[in-house]
Amino acid sequence: MTKFEEKKKEAYEKASIKHFGNADGSRAMRYLLNELENAGLLKEQQALPVVPEFVGKWLDSNNLASLLDEWYCHHEDMSSHIREYFERLPYKGPNNLSEMENNIVTFITRAKLGGYKLEKPQLLYIALPKVYGLSDSTFVSKVESGIISEFTKGKDYALKLTEQEIKSIDERYWQFAVPVEDGE
Repeated sequence: MTKFEEKKKEAYEKASIKHFGNADGSRAMRYLLNELENAGLLKEQQALPVVPEFVGKWLDSNNLASLLDEWYCHHEDMSSHIREYFERLPYKGPNNLSEMENNIVTFITRAKLGGYKLEKPQLLYIALPKVYGLSDSTFVSKVESGIISEFTKGKDYALKLTEQEIKSIDERYWQFAVPVEDGE
């Protein structure tokens, strides 16, 4: 039995005559619990959807009605990043536009009402190639105003940057990007 099922069973047991002292109170509480279960409110909590930061900002920008209005009526005016994100949501079902839109609206509604988690961006080091017979890799350790100003041997003092940050320094550094491993 899962923790959720144990809690549900406990709630039904608390709705007994012993707890309420009379049959009417017990029946009313059991009726309420059954109604909540039938409405789907006593289902085991689903994991929160994980969204990128720009989608999180969009979800926080307005109330649910305005977000749905923007999706349905002003879809073409939305940021292309947001529109493309929702259009690429995984969808299992018939290849039917109205069903796909329903999936997107359901996702927006669940994320807005039930909450969401922000996706952690992939962090990377800039590991420059070994030159002049050096045995250790050289990593970027300091960037000032978009210019690399310090380097280090080893990862201890190396900067952890996102893809966007690396490309903002210089696109050519992207080829030297190395993913940061968990725990580093």
